This record gives sequence, structure tokens and C-alpha cells, in this order.
Amino acid sequence: MTARKIKPLRQDEDDARYQETEVTNPPSEVVANIRSLATAIQQGFSQPRTTVDEFSLKVGMSSGNVELLLKEKAIPPGVASIARPSKPLHIAFDGLIQRARLEISKGQFKRAGVLLSEATANAKKHGRGDLVDLSHKIQRELANLQNQRLKNFTPGKIYLHREPWSYMPQTLFFIEQGKSRYFGRKLLSDQWLNREIQEFNCSKISSPMLLGTSVHEQITENEVQVCFRPFSEDEQHQVFEGLKADPTLEIKFPYPMLDGPAKAEKTSSSEGWTLLPGSAENLGLGERHLRRHTTDFLRSFDMSSKLVYDPACSTGQFLAEIKQVFPTCITVGQDLSLSMVESAKHRVDRIFHGNAAEPCLPEGSADFIFIRFLNSEVVTTAAAQSLFPTLMKVAKQGAKIIVLGHTPVLLSKAYFETLDVLVEACSARDSLSDAIFQYYVLTKK
Repeated sequence: MTARKIKPLRQDEDDARYQETEVTNPPSEVVANIRSLATAIQQGFSQPRTTVDEFSLKVGMSSGNVELLLKEKAIPPGVASIARPSKPLHIAFDGLIQRARLEISKGQFKRAGVLLSEATANAKKHGRGDLVDLSHKIQRELANLQNQRLKNFTPGKIYLHREPWSYMPQTLFFIEQGKSRYFGRKLLSDQWLNREIQEFNCSKISSPMLLGTSVHEQITENEVQVCFRPFSEDEQHQVFEGLKADPTLEIKFPYPMLDGPAKAEKTSSSEGWTLLPGSAENLGLGERHLRRHTTDFLRSFDMSSKLVYDPACSTGQFLAEIKQVFPTCITVGQDLSLSMVESAKHRVDRIFHGNAAEPCLPEGSADFIFIRFLNSEVVTTAAAQSLFPTLMKVAKQGAKIIVLGHTPVLLSKAYFETLDVLVEACSARDSLSDAIFQYYVLTKK
């Protein structure tokens, strides 16, 4: 299969907005992208020395891949020449972190705390502020996990939760059922503990994450504050069972992650993500439950010859699993990243390189649209509100539009109801992990 990209036509040539033209993705282009990224990161370091793993943390890749890029001379010499000398420090630090993950997964929180304290002291000794910050974040997550799993709350008493804007306000969620407004916070994901994903959290919500009933919420210049009345263990279980049974209930994440002094919403690169060797499968690990539920959801439809569109298809794994279960459907993927397009071209029926703001399909052509990128830490809320109506035009009348993702969806049921769609569901459940997650099912009117 040949990779395709969108190329605008002159209006006097044809009425169609786009044509498909063949493109190639020479290794030199990928190398150039990595070099540019590496140079920008290198210039931003305040420390006089840059280690392999400091670089890997900044760009979100494994240290093994960094070593590979150094070997292939895909990283500027300025980084390569100083990267290896300090590596043993990070090996020691990483070893402590991995041991702490193991202890946390076994419920040995005190042992994990000791290991994290040792990791922090080690990083401080060598002037590694970035690793100190990472260790502190894990320690804070461990404290939240202890409080919520060990039920360190007195039922009936009101507690105040503080979440700095600079930390993880995007982990706070609310669910309204009847006259009640429930409050919760995401915890360290089992997938992070098992080293399957790099982020602390995934999209799943489990019973221990429910804290109680919200009494009052407010924001200040520095933090989000939520006063809540905690659940007893029986109340928590009873409430969660009710939430699992009703997919019309909405899981709301009202507070986005704000980055830097300007407190701007954190987003991914405007150029898309660069796919590194061997990382394609790892990118999909955090969405296994989403793909599993999607194929189950689609079983209630006749999928023969149905056109399924993913405007930010990444590696194409999401569409590929749909195609595997429903071989007669037509899968169409599009992505901003050329390296993602190259990866996806062997997995989907048709692939396009381009921005989702300029859909590759004509209006009124898609039977199903799966939107997996209007999410926290990917685009801004304003961008999400601008992009959705554009993508909605691609759907046929009566088509299904599903909005989901690895991080919190930035759009709400109330927002969707201002548009020409019917909101059929807001959440779904994963029986295998006994969890719920955001899964908006919309029908175009």
C-alpha cells in the first residue's frame, strides 16, 4: 500500500478539495526531525551536562532508543558528546524507581516510600533537579494512593483536597447522578506500575478513585480546591456499581493541565509525534480497553461496506483491530505525523497525511468517526471546540461519532448538545478491569 497525503487543488482545476498523491518518507527526514527536536531540548537544559536518560525523559522515549539514535548519529554531536558520562547515575535512579513501582504494586507503600526517598537524595546529590521533580511527583502520587486505598478518611467529616495548577488538576473528575455530585481523583495506573505506559494515569476509573460527595469547589491563582464528604467503603462500592450500570452518566474533567508561568494548556507538538523504532506497539498499550469496547460496540451494527474514519489515526492500530473483526468495512486513517502515516499504511485501507482541521474525506461520507485526539495534553480546549464541528461535517446523517481518548476529553455533553447531534452515551465500562471510562456516542441528526 502506498502512503498518501492531501494536496489542495486549484479551484479552477477541479471541484474536489483534495487529490491523493504519492509521498515517501526517507530516513533522512525522520533524522532531521529528531535533530531539530534534540537541538531545541539541548538548548533548554539548565544543567551543564545532559545524560541519555535526561534526554529520554524530555522527549518521552526510552533510553534504549536514545542510545540507538546516538549510534546512528541522529542526535546533534553536542548532545552525544556529553550524554554518556553521567549515565550510571540515572541507571541507579531508574533502578530505585522500578523497585518502588514493584513495591507499590504489591501494596508495600512504606518500602516504596523508602526507595523513593533514596532516589530523591541520590538525584539531589548529583544536582539533577529534573529527577528530583520526578521522584517528588511519584511520592505525591503514592500519598494519594495510600489515602484512597487505605481509606484514611473519617466518614461524615468534610475534607479539603488541594491540587496545584502546576501538578495534575486534569486527574480530578466529577460525576453527577440525580442530585448528587461525586468527586474523585485518578490514581497511579496499574499499566504504569507494570511499565506498559509512561504516564502515571490511563483513561480508566476504578472504585478506589471515588473519594466522596462534593460539597464545594473553587479555583485560586495557584490551585484547585475541592471540599468533599468521603464515602465509607460500602458507599463507595454501591455508588460505583450504579455508575457502571448507566452509560448516560458523564465523567467530567473540568480542570485542564496548565503548563509554565503563563498557565497555558499543555499540548503536544504542532508537528505531530515522531514514531521511533520499536515503539509502535507500545503506543497502543494504554488503549487496549478502548479498542476492546469499540469492537464490542460495533457488533450491534451491520458493518458491511461501512466507512470508518479516524482523523488522528496514529499507528493505525485502532482501525486495524476494527478491520480484523469486521473485514468488510472500509477503514480510512489520517494523521499529522508522516512517520505515523508510514506506520499506519500497512494497517488501514486508505491513509492520508494531513491536519485533521482539513479532513481527507468529503462532507457526508463517513458512517463512523472515531475521534481520539480532542483530549487534555494533546490540543487546547479552544482548538477542540473548533475542530469538532469541522469533523462532524464528514459524517453522514445518522452516522455515529465516537469521542474518546487516553487522556480526558476536553468537550462535554453540554457542548455537544449545542450542535446538531444526539448524545446517546457518555461513558462505558470495561468488565475485564472493573472500570469505567469516557466514551461519548453521538448520532448526527
